[in-house]
Amino acid sequence: MKLYSTKRFIILLGLCSFIAQAKENVNHNTPGTSAPLQTLAYNCNVGTAQTVLNINNVRTTILNGGDMWWDLSKPRYEIPQGSGKHSIFAGALWIGGYDDNGQLKVAGQTYRQSGTDYWPGPLDNVRLTSEGLNNPAYGTTEASICAQFDRHYVINKNEVLEFVAWTNSDNPEIEYPNYEIPQNILEYPGNRTTDDLSNSYTGSDDQVGTSPFYALETLAPFEDVNNDGFYNPLDGDYPIYNTDGTVGCIEEDLLFGDQTLWWVFNDN
Repeated sequence: MKLYSTKRFIILLGLCSFIAQAKENVNHNTPGTSAPLQTLAYNCNVGTAQTVLNINNVRTTILNGGDMWWDLSKPRYEIPQGSGKHSIFAGALWIGGYDDNGQLKVAGQTYRQSGTDYWPGPLDNVRLTSEGLNNPAYGTTEASICAQFDRHYVINKNEVLEFVAWTNSDNPEIEYPNYEIPQNILEYPGNRTTDDLSNSYTGSDDQVGTSPFYALETLAPFEDVNNDGFYNPLDGDYPIYNTDGTVGCIEEDLLFGDQTLWWVFNDN
């Protein structure tokens, strides 16, 4: 089984702040010409997912290519909702660090004039094979993995609280008649028990619209009710929120706010 490392970015509404500086969209191309855009990395297509975060007094568009708050042409950070006022045109992640060889690496972008530095999905983080040899796939991904993670996972805290109450109920048929587990809880990317794409998490495929690859390593945070190490909502596992509001967003790997957009991307 492959294990994948992740770079996680969660929109934490009202609890953690993300600071961005607006700058005009400067086209560096010569007039009448267009620069070739970087469109593939490990045969992966650039992420196309766009999801609207629309809770409380904010309505904004989130992309999965490292940028946000616009739809690639117009501003989409409206506050208050319905006002038509957009206080931010666009924002993007700029991340730098040293690799295993001590080389400085930086991933950053402005308006995608020259492509993007970020791609959907996790990377293989297995350094050595079972024979103790260097894993040639270390730090890489596959087009199928990128395609499966070209999406946002939208989670609402109220749905999770209702799911927990349903699983803990002594009379669920009476207290929660006709209850069905929400699709976003079934498809939540906690992890999975196998890298066989014919099996999604540990439930049945007919309950899940798609079967993303979830490695043994935890991706999105979840409550492991039976402590078996795997995310399976049919066993009562669920996305874990900071429900009592006593934990900061830096101290624990939890979900925060009333609505969460969770996704995973890499800078390869």
